Formats: sequence, structure tokens, C-alpha cells
Amino acid sequence: MSSFNEAILMGNLTKDPVYRDLPSGKGGVCTLRLAVNSYRKDSDDETLYIDAVVFGKQAESCQKFLTKGRSVLVSGRIKSRSYENKEGDMRYVTEVIANTVQFVGGKEATKEVFESESTKEEVEFYRLNKT
Repeated sequence: MSSFNEAILMGNLTKDPVYRDLPSGKGGVCTLRLAVNSYRKDSDDETLYIDAVVFGKQAESCQKFLTKGRSVLVSGRIKSRSYENKEGDMRYVTEVIANTVQFVGGKEATKEVFESESTKEEVEFYRLNKT
């Protein structure tokens, strides 16, 4: 039986990105907290709060250019993990490991696209022409 693990989310950052250097010294990791709205005709709207995790140069760019309230489009895979907190309680987390983070909107109506691959990381900037 085959399976498919792909998530595409568009939402607004609920806080500034949180960036940390990796212990290996090879780049960093950035966590983006997204508020994603679901609109329904038949019932109340729903807001989901989802973390997206970004690595390497893409993480550095997110930390540098993104701020609370900015709209982003994230695509990646869903991953669950668990850890023990300082009080000794087990915590379970489900998050999106980002392959692509696309910055949406902004004062100048620009969009930068950051893509990474598992074997290499490259950052490409694209600026939309005003129409």
C-alpha cells in the first residue's frame, strides 16, 4: 500500500521566527508558528496553529526577512515527535518540515521563494513585477 505525506499551508506568522544554530555547526533551524484559517459555510470558522520547521540557508533567510503577521505559503511533510520536558512529562508535537517557504505580500508586493533539497541547499530570490 502506498502513502503520501505532503502539506501545503498558507497562513500568518503568530510571532517572529525562532532561529537556533545546530549543535553540529552546519547551519541552523528556524521555527515558524502559523495561524491557518479554515472557512466553512455551515459552521464556525476554525483557526489552526501549526509549527513549520525550516533548515539551513532557508532558515537564515526566514529569520532575516520574516516578522510576526507576515503571510507565508509553506509546503513540506508532516512529522510527529515526542520529547520529555523539564518537569519530566512527555510532550508530543506534530509539525511541518518545510521544503519550500514562500513569502507572500508585504509592503512592496514582493515574493521571495526559498527552496531546499535534501542533498543540497540553495536559496533563490524571485521578485514579482508590479502589474
